Amino acid sequence: MYYHLVCKRFATNEMNSIFVTILFACLAGLVFTDEASDLKQKFQQVHLSCSARTLFNPIGIKYLIDLNFNAAQRIPNHDCFEKCVFQSIGTVTPTGLDNNKILALAAIFQPQTIPQTQIQLAKCSSLYNPNNFDCAAAWRLYLCLQNGESTLSQPKAPTCAVVRAAWN
Repeated sequence: MYYHLVCKRFATNEMNSIFVTILFACLAGLVFTDEASDLKQKFQQVHLSCSARTLFNPIGIKYLIDLNFNAAQRIPNHDCFEKCVFQSIGTVTPTGLDNNKILALAAIFQPQTIPQTQIQLAKCSSLYNPNNFDCAAAWRLYLCLQNGESTLSQPKAPTCAVVRAAWN
């Protein structure tokens, strides 16, 4: 009887310990998920307000990177982002701003329809450099932020750690 009670108490403590561990793991995951969701929501707000069209305006880029959405909204709209992003990708570097962040921003604004995405990645394939972020890599950054590393099926794709580092 005593042995049974000891085993039952041990099992209960062990289960409680596992439960607490899982709870903390879930909470930690929720914090990161909430942060990523909040970031995505902020960028979606910019997109909905047409500020995405200022992305290749150097002042607009600076406002977006600084998350100064109100200021970005005051920049006059340029050509629609979806039409010019890949033709204009080379104009990003001369701004003197952090190219990694700009390209990661670009990924946030890309249309999410699969056929269009394939077309865009095809347009960018000649620009792909595994040692740096480019538009093809930026799309994978976006997938990584939204869905985790399991969606990164293409070779040489950056890891989630690299993605998160791009925002720091």
